[in-house]
Amino acid sequence: MSFDTTAQITGSPHAASDAGSGFFDFSANEAIVIGLVTSIVQFSMAFVRGISAETDFAIFQATAARFAAGQRMYSASSTDFTPPIFHVLLLPLAHLDPRIGFILWTLANVAVACLVVTIVLRSVPVAPWRRAAVVALVTNAAGVQMTIRLGQVSWIAALIVTLAWVDLRSGRHTTAGAWAGVAIALKPFLLLAIPVFVVRRQWKALATCILAILTSCLLSIGVFGELAFADWIQTLRAVPDPDYATHFLNASWVALTSRAHLPYFVGLSCSAATVGTMLWLVRTRNEDETWMLLLTGALLACPMGWVYYQPILLGPVVALAMAGRLTPLGLIVIVSVVPALNKDLFQHGSVLVALTIGSVYFWSFATLFVRSAWMSATPSGRPSPSAETTNIAT
Repeated sequence: MSFDTTAQITGSPHAASDAGSGFFDFSANEAIVIGLVTSIVQFSMAFVRGISAETDFAIFQATAARFAAGQRMYSASSTDFTPPIFHVLLLPLAHLDPRIGFILWTLANVAVACLVVTIVLRSVPVAPWRRAAVVALVTNAAGVQMTIRLGQVSWIAALIVTLAWVDLRSGRHTTAGAWAGVAIALKPFLLLAIPVFVVRRQWKALATCILAILTSCLLSIGVFGELAFADWIQTLRAVPDPDYATHFLNASWVALTSRAHLPYFVGLSCSAATVGTMLWLVRTRNEDETWMLLLTGALLACPMGWVYYQPILLGPVVALAMAGRLTPLGLIVIVSVVPALNKDLFQHGSVLVALTIGSVYFWSFATLFVRSAWMSATPSGRPSPSAETTNIAT
């Protein structure tokens, strides 16, 4: 699947003149239809393959059901990386038929997705004729479609991350730090936000971030018990299963080096280099560039940087694209809509295939990261007018 990048968006008399035209020029209405149809297909395939057998929602639901039944919450036979407090959202669905629960969960996440898109479009000056393009990119993104297919928590994470990003752009560092802390408590790979706050000297954000993390952990212990919290921490500490390391949806350095049959420490070394580069670059950048580097860097560095976390990138992507900063990234639009079929897709046989087509999501995130890093290292990477007034040293 690819977009016609030479066509102007329907009804756009100014498409050739505004800064985002190089990134957003394609037939948006047709792309939205394609994205909605393929999303419905992904949703249907979850039922064809079996909700209990294939979706992550079934794992979340089973964890909540065990707690509700008075059993040990986390099970070694069903790996659940979400924290105990998250399952407050699943308790009302714990004893429903998995099919009914999956439908309700999907509808709730669609509502959250609409809210995230609305927040982004209100935060970034997007011309009316470009809004359809943003919706088209969202509906066609592989990470969005895999969120639907698996019943993942990506849009909940995206909502929290987006609120943090919006507040930072507006100079509200205290609330931004709190939102970032909640996001970290839900998805610990976002812990990289803490050193980012340090190198940017955003002390208020750092303080409220740490406070929010501690509060979330205490709530997990208070509501679900110390054993559940300890079991969750133990799950996070475990070395990724080999199936996770080479899973088609895994876009991390560890995934790429595992597909090349390299030692595990090579992937970790590449991850560490990515983190170090990111922290060096974000010291003086505006919030859009900083959060693009932070989020793509976190996904590359985390041993399980799943492509379905793509929605957390929406705010920075739209902001930088509308500023004309992502014009050369037409490739990303194509890469992001490659359909993901199963965990073993392109993973067996030729190593070359596994490192190219089989690692398409790694190359997507890596290209975004490198482009953002290059953007930050050139004169064109100076802060945009909307971010120049933000006080970094707070």
